Amino acid sequence: MTMLEGSKDIEDLNQDLDPNLKDNKRIKEELSKVYTKYNALQEEKSELEESLEQAIRKGSSPMDSDNNIMYNIFALWCVG
Repeated sequence: MTMLEGSKDIEDLNQDLDPNLKDNKRIKEELSKVYTKYNALQEEKSELEESLEQAIRKGSSPMDSDNNIMYNIFALWCVG
């Protein structure tokens, strides 16, 4: 799912909400938080992928703390 698709899903959910619901505002706030978190995770995933690609191109040792390939793979797995 791309960020644009995620945005569309959130908009669709917002449009489907009944304006008469008492919890409408709270639900919209929660949807906003979810979307914000989703964007942050997508950005982090992109940064980790770029870092992993750079580490592989450099041929750095997995023992290098700045370019720890195993850490990057694990982090991508957690995010992704």
